[in-house]
Amino acid sequence: MSKVVVVTGASRGVGRGVALALGESGATGYVTGRSVNPADSPYGGTVAETAALIDQAGGKGPGET
Repeated sequence: MSKVVVVTGASRGVGRGVALALGESGATGYVTGRSVNPADSPYGGTVAETAALIDQAGGKGPGET
């Protein structure tokens, strides 16, 4: 069975960790967060980077908002 998940706050921190763990389980992850561009936050991390890491972990990271 295929899992499709939505993770908010996935640019960094706990949200990113949850998104990556779900990606490792093979889920398709739609990620949202405030940081779209690297310059959006002094803390680093973007939703596009998280989506790419989900792909690398074995899931699918097709969406970002």
